[in-house]
Amino acid sequence: PSRPAPGFGFPRGLGLFGSIFGFECPALTPVCLSQPSSPQREVERDVFLYRAYIAQRKFGVVLDEIKANASPELQAVRMFAEFLAKDNQRDSIVAELDKKMSKSLDVTNCTFLLMAASIYCHHQNPDSALRALHQGDSLECPKIFGFVLKSLFLCASHFSCRKELKKMQEQDEDATLTQLATAWVNLALGGEKLQEAFYTFQELAERCSPSLLLLNGQAACAMGQGRWDEAEGLLQEALDKVLLQSLLQFLVPIPLQSHC
Repeated sequence: PSRPAPGFGFPRGLGLFGSIFGFECPALTPVCLSQPSSPQREVERDVFLYRAYIAQRKFGVVLDEIKANASPELQAVRMFAEFLAKDNQRDSIVAELDKKMSKSLDVTNCTFLLMAASIYCHHQNPDSALRALHQGDSLECPKIFGFVLKSLFLCASHFSCRKELKKMQEQDEDATLTQLATAWVNLALGGEKLQEAFYTFQELAERCSPSLLLLNGQAACAMGQGRWDEAEGLLQEALDKVLLQSLLQFLVPIPLQSHC
């Protein structure tokens, strides 16, 4: 199996990782299906797997399969899935998370910090998301950089975004996450940077297949440059993907039911 790429701790081209951060790949890679080399690797694999299910909005799978005796990392993933799945319980879930954040935390548990920040961002609280992420040691947990950037965008702090992006580039300039973050920053800066951002979104879409996030990124760049027809085409492609996914979710069970 492929070995993790240096810097961000995941295999380049990993299909499930792509799903988590807004990419789509045709199939699960052998890395996800192979026997992990250690218990820690098994946890890392399962974290990617269940985060991919969350990206596909399959919250029920995550809630059913992650049990009470699962690792702290997987419990954090389950907490995020529960937050997304249960609209009427979100305030109580955030209140419980606040209690956890006020206590002594294992700052090496990057998954918990990411899931906590994800919940806070969805709850329109980017300041708490940043506080959660900055409790981790970035040298030990470099994957938080991308989410730090997202949170900073919500706080409209472009200077801080560029500062965090520089750290990412110093660790692994060619990493997919670094390239995606670079496109985000260039999109936020606007002006002549819009075309650079467009090309980056386009390259990632060609490499991994065009996801909603990448199509919307390209459309935003095109609109910023006044290329309205091109932007409309990209947004229509994104809409078609949403409709197709909804249709497939409806149709897939039908053959199974017809043979019961």
